Amino acid sequence: MTPNLRSIYILLTLAGAAVSAWLIHLGTGENTDLFCQIFHTDCLAAVTSRFGKILGFSVASLGLGYFGALALLAGLARAWPGLKLVAALIQ
Repeated sequence: MTPNLRSIYILLTLAGAAVSAWLIHLGTGENTDLFCQIFHTDCLAAVTSRFGKILGFSVASLGLGYFGALALLAGLARAWPGLKLVAALIQ
């Protein structure tokens, strides 16, 4: 993976982690987000539905762990290009 592609990959995984963190915040029950108010949506519908948890874990928490791990691996591969195992994991 080229350095430019790796940078884009890191940014996208960080964006995924940010969305997951926002969904975790919504799951706390505080539906005061400006986005939800502007678009008149029920932002809690998906988070609090029966599909919002897998084996007792919120899907948003699993997503945060997933995207955080991917960003960490991509960052390690960028910082130390000699780590072939890390580079192989993110390709």
